[in-house]
Amino acid sequence: MKKIVVMSIAFVFLLSIVAVGYSHDDDAVDSKIVKAADKLDKVEDRKDKVKDVENKVKTRLEDAREKVKDKISDEKKVENLKEHELKVIEGINRGFKDRLDKLDQGKIERLAKLPPGIAKRIVENADLGQRLEKWTVKNVSRAELKNAFERRGITAEKLKETEIKLKSAKEKFESAKKEFKSKKDDFKKSKSIEDAKAYLLNVIEAITEKLNKLKERIGGSKDISENKTTELLTEIDNRIAKLAELKTKVNVASTKEELKNLTKEVKAGWRHLEHVIKVHGWRVALEHFGGILKQTYHLDNKLNRWLTFAEKKNVTIADKDARVADFGSKMADAKKHYEMAIDEFKKLKDLVQTKENVTDTETTARKALVDSTQTHMREAKKALRSARDVLVVLVKDIVKAFGETDIKTDDGKAVAPTEQTILDPVQTVEGVDMDIGGSVEVVEEETVEL
Repeated sequence: MKKIVVMSIAFVFLLSIVAVGYSHDDDAVDSKIVKAADKLDKVEDRKDKVKDVENKVKTRLEDAREKVKDKISDEKKVENLKEHELKVIEGINRGFKDRLDKLDQGKIERLAKLPPGIAKRIVENADLGQRLEKWTVKNVSRAELKNAFERRGITAEKLKETEIKLKSAKEKFESAKKEFKSKKDDFKKSKSIEDAKAYLLNVIEAITEKLNKLKERIGGSKDISENKTTELLTEIDNRIAKLAELKTKVNVASTKEELKNLTKEVKAGWRHLEHVIKVHGWRVALEHFGGILKQTYHLDNKLNRWLTFAEKKNVTIADKDARVADFGSKMADAKKHYEMAIDEFKKLKDLVQTKENVTDTETTARKALVDSTQTHMREAKKALRSARDVLVVLVKDIVKAFGETDIKTDDGKAVAPTEQTILDPVQTVEGVDMDIGGSVEVVEEETVEL
């Protein structure tokens, strides 16, 4: 009996040990199950959120495609377009539907990537397809964006060095100009050979420094390619070398007749060289303005994406369509006058390159082209300033509207733009003016370097 009792007690004790052991294991298992369930819930929540975002994007795209049905008959042609790209098509006058319908899917997709103002005006031309071919779209990283609008990269150190050299050349030119005027007065009084030589040497020195000024302007331009820069600087160096040869001739001249002939040579050379300098100077100015236009085209695209984003987030911007149209119109004026200035410049360049011995009639013709180029560039700059004024005010209103509400991108990041965020062409916001996790699109018109 005792044996049975002892065995019973031992069995109960054993059971209690096993029970306690199972209890600890169950707690650990339960904890792991709870954690796994939490993770699973979070994964499912994320999946639900992603699916919700996808559904919203899908709905918005369907709505956006519906809005362009009166512009493009074949729905397949717009099936790959994003919301902001469909917005570009939506902004095109429905009166050009026949022209749009004639474009294949690839050309429609290229058109939709252009700045809205450019897209509207390209469609107005009968040679729409050919004009589209001149525009390219390149994808760049955020790091590459700062150099995307330049033909040539120049380091900050090199730019600083160029500024110093340019300042020095300007000072030397002013000094030489002042000096040759003084020497001219001396010569008028004395009529001596030495004063005549001093005067002529200072004239040559002033022209040389004017060419040195031009060299630094070209060397410091980011809007002229490396090859073109090398070509232009070599040409100018050759002209400076010829002037140095003239200085040697003046130094060794010993008669008034020799100096008289050298004076004629310098005057005849300057008559042509003055226009050579103007051609190169205008080249720098025109290419620089072209670089500014590239940045403004990019800003037009940025603006379109910000306004599309605002619309999908129910952010209201007063009179935005009218103001965007005004901005586009002023940009079109700037581009028109810029292209007219380029046409006049090309005529001037052809005249200067084909003949060095210039008649009075030819000088007058060259001057007229210089004046015409200047007039069109003045109008282009005026229109661009007006366009920027419209853009700045519109951007201020966008920033204010976003500041009055809590806005997030589709992946949940807060959006709080400043004016610089939108107006700086090299700044980007993922999920607004560039795709999440993607690259930045930069459009560019194919142009022949001047």
